[in-house]
Amino acid sequence: MGEAEAQRHISHRAERVLSHIVMSGAVISVALFAFGISMALGNSSIVDEKQTMSLDSIVASMSSMNSMGLIALGVLTVIATPLVRILATILYFAKKDRLLMVLPIVTFILIVVGFVIRM
Repeated sequence: MGEAEAQRHISHRAERVLSHIVMSGAVISVALFAFGISMALGNSSIVDEKQTMSLDSIVASMSSMNSMGLIALGVLTVIATPLVRILATILYFAKKDRLLMVLPIVTFILIVVGFVIRM
């Protein structure tokens, strides 16, 4: 196996890992949404659609595993999946090409700063 072929093999493997991260995040979030919605439909006390939830109440809902907690956990999974993919990309480029590592780092920083500013 030549060096170019070995590099293609590593790149192909990295692409598979990154795609598995995204697919797993999507499947987990859909499962959490579906389970949370099915629990909410089976419950007679459905949350008011205009109700806002504080971070403390979301964490309490998640820890009690009620329907809104599962839905909130699904949303958190949807948000976290691309961030995990970006972190995996940073780790991949850290081993391969440090110059290419700059773009995912900048992307990650912008997302985190945007999230912190919105809070």
